[in-house]
Amino acid sequence: MISEKFISTGSGSPIAYGYLEAEFKAYLGVNEWYKLAIHSIEAAIRRNAGTGSGINVFIIDRNGYRELYNEAKAAVGAVFRTFLLSRGLSIAHL
Repeated sequence: MISEKFISTGSGSPIAYGYLEAEFKAYLGVNEWYKLAIHSIEAAIRRNAGTGSGINVFIIDRNGYRELYNEAKAAVGAVFRTFLLSRGLSIAHL
């Protein structure tokens, strides 16, 4: 088995990998990681028609397994879009 810091698969994975590689920091905790994952998937959705439009997020850690529900995913996405706009960017720039 190969050990990786993160994995992305599918037709949008090159875009997701680009975002993940640019933003990766070894000290990130679970709360930062799931946000980073959502942002990378959002970028892939916007830039690759084959990626689809849904995001399912599950957190697996020493506390167990849990799904991140739509309200939390929407909040993360709204913060990401606000961040981009504050820098004069949009999802289309990714």
